[in-house]
Amino acid sequence: PTLGSELVANGDDDSTLPTINSQALEYYYSSGALSTEQAYSGTKSLKVSCTSTGGNDSKVRFADGSDCGLTSGTLYKMSVWVYIPSGQGALNELVLRYKPNGGSNTTVNSTTTTDTWVNLIGYFTDNDVTRFFEVKTPADTDGDYFYVDVWSVKAVSGNPGIMTSMAGTFSTDVPSWVSRIEDG
Repeated sequence: PTLGSELVANGDDDSTLPTINSQALEYYYSSGALSTEQAYSGTKSLKVSCTSTGGNDSKVRFADGSDCGLTSGTLYKMSVWVYIPSGQGALNELVLRYKPNGGSNTTVNSTTTTDTWVNLIGYFTDNDVTRFFEVKTPADTDGDYFYVDVWSVKAVSGNPGIMTSMAGTFSTDVPSWVSRIEDG
């Protein structure tokens, strides 16, 4: 299989925040800013400061797949590097997930590893133009923070069998995710 062009502009978070098809990141119960405190690649990453209380989770995401330029029926590979500093309050996990229009939230990958960069990777077929894809925390993480770096979304063409057989079950006629975690 081959990967298409990178859809995320400024995915390295070094000069400005990432966008997809000019769509900016959205923050829910959180805020974000470029930071030199941690970086997987280059000198900066996106520091996400959590403000979630009352059972809500904090998240940073690209919303509305159609605005992001995704094409229905296309297989995509998404990845992002994440870093959870130790000593946080409720922040003990980061989850990579997506939600198709009219569908349910689908977890792609997650990590509980602290004090090291972890690459969260997932593959999905966008059969109804994904509503959003995001990195999220558990509930009630007010005052905690995490870092994200090197966002990537690319179309996959050709037979993806080698990618998917290494990671689990795969179906090309329903939205599906195949994922793995690489420690950095």
